[in-house]
Amino acid sequence: MGGAGVAGVPRGRSTVEVPGPTVAAPRPATMPGHLPPPALRRVPLPWAALGYLAMLVAVMALFMGRKWETFHAATLVALFPGFYSHVSNLCIAYLLYTGIGYPFLMAGGRLRVLAWGGLGLVAANLAYESFIPVLNTRDPIDAAYGVAGTATGLLVLWVLDRWGLVPAPAGED
Repeated sequence: MGGAGVAGVPRGRSTVEVPGPTVAAPRPATMPGHLPPPALRRVPLPWAALGYLAMLVAVMALFMGRKWETFHAATLVALFPGFYSHVSNLCIAYLLYTGIGYPFLMAGGRLRVLAWGGLGLVAANLAYESFIPVLNTRDPIDAAYGVAGTATGLLVLWVLDRWGLVPAPAGED
């Protein structure tokens, strides 16, 4: 009596068929053997990520120096007497530029595109500080600080692009 039962199921084992619609197996998100492109095509080396964060902290300390003397740098005040009157333009330009540029580079963007974006930021800053007195007084020194913030941001992004970002490791199938 040890023969095969229905549909190759050995005797002594029961099978229960549930009537109803058949459910298709879920489709894979990609074709078998292929991974979707990674969101981050490049990842920072540890020194680059820490350096980027250290620059953010330094720029925020400069920005907070406008209100709190605890964050004043005596050397900067000695070299540039009105430094803390204009530092907000430097900080805003730097934070805006690198805040967009760093993730853009990690996503695989090119530095050349960021350089053009930086020129656009400089042009907008110069136009605003020279010709548009909305919530602002015309101040060429503010414009110069904005240009310096963008130039510093471009330098940081260039260093990160050149030496601090490496191709993301390939995922496993």
